[in-house]
Amino acid sequence: MLSACGNRALLKSHVADTISCASMTKARWKGLSMRHCGSCVPCLIRRAAITAAFKKDPTTYTLDNLTARPLNSKKADGEHVRSFQMMARRLAKQPSTARILVYKSGPLSDYPEADVDQYATVFERGIKEVAKLVKPVTVRPT
Repeated sequence: MLSACGNRALLKSHVADTISCASMTKARWKGLSMRHCGSCVPCLIRRAAITAAFKKDPTTYTLDNLTARPLNSKKADGEHVRSFQMMARRLAKQPSTARILVYKSGPLSDYPEADVDQYATVFERGIKEVAKLVKPVTVRPT
């Protein structure tokens, strides 16, 4: 979506001012100012989208470098990354499952059945975009 923006210059100049994080206030427990956590689902999607569009993400994250250390799969920062890694592998093995998995977020009963393939394609493209970001990240139980 960011890559297709009609005014990329405006977007690029303001992207750091936007908020995506599901838990902006978590940083205060570490004595930091309010900022994106960097590892929740919205932050991972944000990182992937900004990186795909602009190559560099100017956002300040509590977990700034996803690859600096192994992430704990038993804690939120590792759990969300691991979930995207697993979904990416699942779709790579069976791409046709995207049409089924798109329903995981809820029913699409109020949308025309003919549109479901398009939603599945958006879902698959989104997972692939985030997969590029999280592929080099090591996640394991600690």
